[in-house]
Amino acid sequence: MLNKNLNSSSFYPASVAILILTLILTSTSVHTQETAPPQRSLARIGIWGHAAWQQQNAQFIGLANATSLQEPYRAELASMRLSANPFQWSAGLLGEIPVWESEGTSLGVAARLGAQAFGATFTSSLANLPIAGLSVPGTLDFTLQTNALFLNAAPMVQWRFGQNRFALMAGMSFATVLRETTSQSRILTAAVPIAQEIRQQHDGNEPSFLEPKPFVLSKPFEQRITSSVLVGASWEVPIGANGAFLLVPEVFYALGLNTITTNLLAPENLPTFWRVSTVRAGFALKFAPEKPVIPPPPPPPTPEVPLPSKPVATPAPAPVTSAKPLVEPLTVRIASLAGVEADGRRVENPTLKLEEFLASSSRYLLPSVFFSENSALLPERYVRFRTGDLAAFAPDSVLRGTFAQGRELDVYYNLLNIIGLRMRKYAAARLTLTGYNDAANETPDKTADKTLALRRAEAVKVYLCVVWGIAQNRIATKSGGTRGISEIIDAEENRVVEVQTTQAEILEELRYDYILRTTQPAKLEIEPDITAPEGLASWSMAVSGQAANGQASDRPASVRLADFSGAIAPKLITWGVERVFAASPLASEPIVAPEPLRLTLRGTDKLRTSSEASVRIPLEILTIAEKQRRNSPDVRVGTYWVFCFNLNSRQILVDERIRRAVQGIKSSATPDASIEITGYADTRGNVEKNRKLSDDRAEAVLQLIGMPSSKVASVEGKGESTLYDNDLPEGRLYNRFVRVDVRTPMERKR
Repeated sequence: MLNKNLNSSSFYPASVAILILTLILTSTSVHTQETAPPQRSLARIGIWGHAAWQQQNAQFIGLANATSLQEPYRAELASMRLSANPFQWSAGLLGEIPVWESEGTSLGVAARLGAQAFGATFTSSLANLPIAGLSVPGTLDFTLQTNALFLNAAPMVQWRFGQNRFALMAGMSFATVLRETTSQSRILTAAVPIAQEIRQQHDGNEPSFLEPKPFVLSKPFEQRITSSVLVGASWEVPIGANGAFLLVPEVFYALGLNTITTNLLAPENLPTFWRVSTVRAGFALKFAPEKPVIPPPPPPPTPEVPLPSKPVATPAPAPVTSAKPLVEPLTVRIASLAGVEADGRRVENPTLKLEEFLASSSRYLLPSVFFSENSALLPERYVRFRTGDLAAFAPDSVLRGTFAQGRELDVYYNLLNIIGLRMRKYAAARLTLTGYNDAANETPDKTADKTLALRRAEAVKVYLCVVWGIAQNRIATKSGGTRGISEIIDAEENRVVEVQTTQAEILEELRYDYILRTTQPAKLEIEPDITAPEGLASWSMAVSGQAANGQASDRPASVRLADFSGAIAPKLITWGVERVFAASPLASEPIVAPEPLRLTLRGTDKLRTSSEASVRIPLEILTIAEKQRRNSPDVRVGTYWVFCFNLNSRQILVDERIRRAVQGIKSSATPDASIEITGYADTRGNVEKNRKLSDDRAEAVLQLIGMPSSKVASVEGKGESTLYDNDLPEGRLYNRFVRVDVRTPMERKR
């Protein structure tokens, strides 16, 4: 008996290949359509071809015209299995007619007619045959093999969307056999001779199946119609400039509703069925005719006017007025521009104010190396050197790169190189590398878990020993086994190697001086107003300023500060100004000169018509040099980070590095200094809970520092942080932090 659905991984590479080819063709079509194509009808005719993957669901032990089987044989042969289910093909013709059309959306009917190949092989084997009450040693091999060609007809309803390029289809598929070859055979191989009277008793007048030779029967499927529920999706890609022909990647699934033949032999006390479901994927080539152009109605006939009996004055011709344009224009404007202050107040048409401060901060070294699932290979995002590259490596150069947006984790990704450099410097230091597995995905058996965890620790050790030349006896590796809970939420953070050291300097944070810039307001909100009667194709917004070192000329140098773009007109655009100007290396030039910034909004419609609008944002910059020249009050800001919180935890994991950071805060807090403590959380979980969690973390750090309330200006939680990438385990850990700012007034000149 067969009651089984099969699948195959070969189907998925084919799907990926179809997707890649589609993207290439889409790109080609976009570049070739330089002019607006003629209007095309949504009616389609064409051809299609698919690769078909058949899923067999059957229960029977042969065709009904097989030689009679005794009950013991029926029970044994109920173990039939599908031994071959190859991929097949299908192809045919198609037609589509729209019934209802709207802006970029339509509803219609479609029909397909085609042929589909079909094939399957079933096998079963029976040993120790019960003949005449005796168990006769031997083997009875049963085989059923069929190859057929079906004719399919499929009426469907079709819904198009996305400017009528994407389509979803649903309907029915009806099939009947055109040609088939079906055979079944039983071959008995007996280990001992079988008496003649036993043969006669069991064979009667039928051809003997007790002979050691094939006994083959052939009978075609009876002529009948089978039905399936059919669903599908497609994506039209225009070929050429005029869009007359379309290459269409598509995929269909047909769920078989009834058995493809009733000519089946039933197992004992069980119903028989043989249903086939099919997954098809491939391409269609369609032709889209042009929409018929409806000619304008003819002008009414001019009535005949009798000639006057005597000359009359000819009236002056009426002034010629321009005809009303057939296409309404694309309009783009900036409806409003407002700044948002730190307390939430909105200021219309603000002036952007930047102030510079001398500051110091650090890059915390997270002592963890994360791995991919079931892998002990160092991920590509960790920077690895060859031995000859070590002389040029300097942590200070890595620090300078982290001021660029999107490169905040550069120091962390050089973790192994920083550790290797410091292990060379501190010859007495030792490392312990502990590898772990996650409890959600990597727990097939405990022995394998420990092996994988140890291999991860060994991978880190090999890099430090081979590339940085650290002696093997200075690095110990061990397996921590599996940790965490059986939930995906913490799985990535538990596929890790944790680094411990006997000397705190190995994992010491990288401290540096820099220029801190505060902005007022911290962000801008822009409300665009884009009207595109012919449909919006794309929009973009750019903010640029004049470079600080730009030379006065007809075309001064400019710097691009922000870019936004999309295909759907936005209601509001928010620009985080603070992130752009936040920090830069100590000796760097200002990013922009104190000239107005230019904000430009541009739109393009489906007819490739463009329009733009722009505004200027006044900019004021108060530099450190200007404050020194004026001898105005100024402060120096020292920032300390405490990255030591586990997921959903408010407990500080105090170690030697944390103690050194607390000591640094206390030593830099002069009697007239003020302290600001700000807590953060990653983006996992509930927003309100994360806000409360960030408050609790800030309070925990305040208790750890033990500063008097007179020195503490503020203690608050900001909630979720997006400073680092929350999609990465290291990004989430870096976002679970508390920031301590020590503001120390600078002495003024006397």
